[in-house]
Amino acid sequence: MDGPRAPRSDELDSLLDLLSATWPHFARRYTERELRSRIRRPVHRRYARIIVEDGRVVSNIQTIHNRVSIYGSPFKVASIGGVCTREQSRNRGLAGTILQHCLDETTARGARLLYVSGGRGLYRRHHCVDAGPYLHVELTPDSLPPPTSSATPRRVTADDWPTLARLYQAEPSRFVRTADFLARTCFWWDETRPEMWLVESSGAPVAYLITAPPWGADPADPTRILGEYAGSRAAILDSLPAILQATGAARAKLAIPAHDRAFLHLLSSLGASPAPATLFGHTIRLLNLPGLMRDLRSHLAALLPRADLRQLSFDQQGTTCLFACGDQRAEFDLADAARIVFGAPDAPQLPGDLARALSPVFPLPLPAPGLNYI
Repeated sequence: MDGPRAPRSDELDSLLDLLSATWPHFARRYTERELRSRIRRPVHRRYARIIVEDGRVVSNIQTIHNRVSIYGSPFKVASIGGVCTREQSRNRGLAGTILQHCLDETTARGARLLYVSGGRGLYRRHHCVDAGPYLHVELTPDSLPPPTSSATPRRVTADDWPTLARLYQAEPSRFVRTADFLARTCFWWDETRPEMWLVESSGAPVAYLITAPPWGADPADPTRILGEYAGSRAAILDSLPAILQATGAARAKLAIPAHDRAFLHLLSSLGASPAPATLFGHTIRLLNLPGLMRDLRSHLAALLPRADLRQLSFDQQGTTCLFACGDQRAEFDLADAARIVFGAPDAPQLPGDLARALSPVFPLPLPAPGLNYI
């Protein structure tokens, strides 16, 4: 067994063969030439980690490093996807070996949090938990009132990216993206057939949203998932009937983060009843609790009295996390620590002074992966 390690140039065809065998719909979506071109992008090669046996790539995990900004406080995150093992090599712990390697590597590179595009047992055994809290709601044209503004949607072109970027940068909880971000996205995001819409009012951009059929669904599926949005929430709702009509869809499913109270208020005013849930199919893994809280120091300073801020401390030894306020201490494993920090219905309760001091801070708002999906 050779690895985990980065793939060499002469191993990319074998890696592509593994990905295509695991997800045959790639071959239906792309030509072989397109797939070869995309797998050679630096974003796919630089942090891919593979295991090779007898000259063939038998297991793989793709990793991407990004940053997230929460109310102006940025920190590093990592995302993993493309997790697969050849059928004849499964049940030998190869994916777990690569995953632990990636966890160690991304933590050493300064990542505080891991996004995972899945929730199977492999991830949960490594302390991944459901991403949330989110609220889900399903909307149909009949459940939406007539538009109350002049907001009109149109399909996005490549020239619109700077406009979308400005709208996204105004979001309080978001990924930090560069000007060439679209050219570096993972090729399997395109496989979901995303539909990008810019919403304009009197010719001025006011919002955008990205819709897509459910993952793996037939192209004719009458459902659209809201994958990402930014800007005026009212304009988004005003544009939804036109978008559903243009795509031939009968309903839209929205996952709204619990911190987006403006959007949730608008949905409530329509008589919608969002149901508590988590982000569609995603889990997260806390990597470095004390590092995360150091990065968010300015955010905490804006929320907490100085006396509480001075008394708070955080530590982590292996997979055990420590929360402390003065003399009061509480220990949790990584999974429960993530539930506390990012919110979950089954999150354990912090005791006494810790609960009082941290109640203005937790749960932290967590942006959906959206275009950063991997």
